Parts: sequence; C-alpha cells; structure tokens
Amino acid sequence: MSDAIVRVPEILPVKDDLVFKRLLTHADAQPVLRLVTSGLLKANVREVTIRNTELPKESPDDKNERFDVNCRTDTGDQVAIEMQAAAMDGDNKETGHRMIKARATFGVCDLYASQRGKGVEYGKMLGAYQTTFLGYSVFDRNDRYVHRFLFRDEDGETLADDVGIIFIELTKIGALLDKEAKKMTRLEAFVTFMVIADNPGKTDKLRELIKEWEEIGVAYELLTTMSKDENERALFRSRMMAQMDRDSQFSAVMNEGIKLGRAEGRTEGRVEGRTEGEMLGAQRAARIMFRHGIPIIDIASEYGRPTQEIEQWVKAQK
Repeated sequence: MSDAIVRVPEILPVKDDLVFKRLLTHADAQPVLRLVTSGLLKANVREVTIRNTELPKESPDDKNERFDVNCRTDTGDQVAIEMQAAAMDGDNKETGHRMIKARATFGVCDLYASQRGKGVEYGKMLGAYQTTFLGYSVFDRNDRYVHRFLFRDEDGETLADDVGIIFIELTKIGALLDKEAKKMTRLEAFVTFMVIADNPGKTDKLRELIKEWEEIGVAYELLTTMSKDENERALFRSRMMAQMDRDSQFSAVMNEGIKLGRAEGRTEGRVEGRTEGEMLGAQRAARIMFRHGIPIIDIASEYGRPTQEIEQWVKAQK
C-alpha cells in the first residue's frame, strides 16, 4: 500500500466513475437524470426508470470496472450512461483507443439485442444508446466535445436512427465555461457542472448554473451530502490509494526491466557491438516487464515500437 497522503477534496469529483454512478442513481436524482437523458437524446424526457442501481460485485478498486447507469425513458428509449475517468490498460493513441470504442459498440449491441430475449418483436424494439463521458481525449480530429455515431452507409443513408453511441469528452469543454448559463443547452449545463463542481476557483460559475438550472441545484445538493458522508469519502480514498499503488508498481517494474535490460545489453555489447547490445537490452527489459504483467501496448509506448515487434520480443527465448 502506498505511503503517500491521499487528500480527499471537500467536494467529491463527479468525474470519478463511482461518484458519477452514485449521484445519478440516488433516489432523489430523478430531475438530474431527466436533464441528462433529455440532453443526450435531444428530447423532452419526463420520466426515467433506472434498471440497475447495484454496484458490480467485483472490487470497485478495479479501474477497468464498469459503473454504468442503465435506464429507460418514457420516450421509449434504453440508455446506458457511464463515466470513464481514465483510459483502460492498453487503451491509448497507439491503438486508436480501440478498446473504449469496442466496449461502447458491444454495450449498445447488447442493450439492443437483449430485447429479443424478452420476446419483443423486431418491429417493436426500443431505441438503444450507449453513452460514455470521458475524462481523457479520444477523438483528435476536431475540437467537438460531443460525438454521436449512428448506423449509416457510405452515402449517408440511415439504417437505424434509434441505435447509437455517444461519447462526451470533458477535456474539450473549455469554451463552455465562458458561456452564459441561461444560454446553455441541458447537456452543456450538466457537463459544465461535472467539470467545475469540485473546483473551488469556479464557485461563481457554479452559482450561476444553480440559479438558472434547478436540476443542477439538486445535483449539487446531493453531491454535497455525499461528500460529507464518511463512508463515501473512505471509499473514494481507497480507490485513489489503489490507483496510486497500481501506478507505483507499474513504474517500479518498468524501471527494473529497463535497468536490468541495459546492464545485460552492455555485457552483450562488448562482444556484439554497442547498437546490438542496446537492442538486446531493450528486448530483455521488455520480457521482464511482460512477465510482471505490464501490457504489451504500454511496453511498446515506452520504447516507441510497434506492438507487433514487442510481441516478437517477449516471445523470444534468447
């Protein structure tokens, strides 16, 4: 366990996966959930039924765990909403963030297909939307913070407009912070709240939001109550410490592998040449990291090499 001091903020961050789910599934959060789903679906949602209030049976310390909010609206849509504060292991620019995209794709397909298991006819199946709020950037080609994906062909012909995937990149909402709260859309108001709720330097903006949006006032009151609960704070602290331990272990294994690999590489280099020795050292370091559980994609990122090459390195017996 890490010896570092973990300071829990006075107001817990909505951007934390577990805090996000606890807030939206709170018994008194109906107005907030209606605001969010209305903003996502661009519809006037009057009622939302939550279908999963329980937490996963696995440890909430697992950063790859899902804390999604699965709900159904009076508009006849199924919506799964989740917060992904940090990238999963192996999900990065090198892979084109394939993991988070694939997970969202699987999520919406599962959500839609599950209706057939309940005997629903094809012509009567409800719409299905998988929404992921991201605490990191995935789409680099533009500055839009909302990305909506539907089923269309290469000419833009729509196959299904009631099945989609929505990504919200919280890292790109900077311009919203200067926008007047009364001119914001429902989704803009909520994502702004998510980003500034725990920021002491944004209290004026927060007050403006609460004044214009009653639902944001409800959300902040619930968040404040949660933040004062010692059990909630202890759970948040344990998750933060677990993350610090993972980061520390990852760094230690990386450093050990690089150090041992370089040492062996220098020995080999005396015989086979400096360049060859450095390469052998890097390969051995990669094998050490891999044996200690470091994902291949992270090793590739460390050395700036393609993942296919790293796979060959770790499989080598030399």
